[in-house]
Amino acid sequence: MSRALLVATLAVGLPAFAQGEPPPKPPPLPNTTIIELKLGFYQPKTGSAPGMTEDPYVQTFGNSAMLLGELEVDRSFWRGYGYLGIGFSIAYAEKYAKATLADGSPSAEATGLMVFPIQVMAVYRYDVLATRYHIPFVPYIEAGLVIEPWWTRKGGSVEVVNGKTGSGVKWGLGSTIGLALQMDFLDPKYAREAREDSGIYHFYLFGEFNVNWVNNFGGNGLNLSSNFWTFGLAFEF
Repeated sequence: MSRALLVATLAVGLPAFAQGEPPPKPPPLPNTTIIELKLGFYQPKTGSAPGMTEDPYVQTFGNSAMLLGELEVDRSFWRGYGYLGIGFSIAYAEKYAKATLADGSPSAEATGLMVFPIQVMAVYRYDVLATRYHIPFVPYIEAGLVIEPWWTRKGGSVEVVNGKTGSGVKWGLGSTIGLALQMDFLDPKYAREAREDSGIYHFYLFGEFNVNWVNNFGGNGLNLSSNFWTFGLAFEF
């Protein structure tokens, strides 16, 4: 009788004990690549250079920003409490306006400014909200080195003023803070099929604010520093 009671107790108690055990840990997330396509509004602080009393950009183009197109690729190398990786981006922007003659009147020729920012940065994405709690927001930060070739054009060729060619390269630092919206919740079935068919883990819409110091680390000459917004679409593979 006592043996039968013991067996019955174990039969009832073991499932209850098993139910109280913590669930198994989910498998570690794979390292992934994120490709970002974005547009922004970039206006360099050319009037902030040492010795400048006026802003040559505003004088030439008015108080209107350049439309900046950018491609960024990030690769994670650690996935734990978030996503830590390294990123690389290239961008391009240009702006044209009528050149100004010495007497202040507009010229028949157009003058243009072109910039080609290149950036290498460290990236941290706090994707814990999305991966663990199904809250589709991913805040992130980036910081790194900026290399920015630039040139000016007038009448179809690179401008030359007083024997000096209107082109060069500026160095500096860049930082970004952003927020991405993970789009899987809009159509979970499509998101699952995209993952299985093409290897795309997630789609994102995002907005970010950039603060760049691009003035050869405080040197003289053209100052291409800027604070600006960018918005875009991202794919995680």
